[in-house]
Amino acid sequence: MELFDQIGNIELKTRQLVKRLERFSSNNKDLLEENKALKEKLHLQQSNHTIFKEKILNIKESLEKVEEGNATKLAHYLREIEQCVAWMQQQ
Repeated sequence: MELFDQIGNIELKTRQLVKRLERFSSNNKDLLEENKALKEKLHLQQSNHTIFKEKILNIKESLEKVEEGNATKLAHYLREIEQCVAWMQQQ
């Protein structure tokens, strides 16, 4: 009987290990999918950030070419643009 009990115990532990492995595999699959989605989202945000930064820099360059008579207005716009760029870099 002792041998039969040991075999039953081994079978029980084997089943527990199989269930545990299945849970780990399922969790791993879920985590891989989540990781892929997060990487895609990060890539999209980085692309948007780059596009935004390029547009801001283009606007800044255009404003720098404005006539000197509008220097006060130009300085105001440049400060706002620099604040936007600084804010985007912090994000």
